[in-house]
Amino acid sequence: MTGIVFQATGIDSIYMERGIVVAKKATRETLVVQSKVKEVIRKANMNCASDVMDGLTNLITDAVSKGCYRAKSNGRKTVRSADL
Repeated sequence: MTGIVFQATGIDSIYMERGIVVAKKATRETLVVQSKVKEVIRKANMNCASDVMDGLTNLITDAVSKGCYRAKSNGRKTVRSADL
């Protein structure tokens, strides 16, 4: 594994490899309020599969990981919405 590596909360590490940001997956805790997500899905007259929360958590964690990397590469310790 080559490239820049740093530790972030809830993430083993993310690094740059061949110009691509790669997040090493860690065991992830749910980052969304399940009842609120299910409520939105129900309002659309749809059902919620059991793996939806895991998928949303993965999307959020990946976006935050990339935001952390972008902020760090820009010399900042603050992640902004534009980093996501």
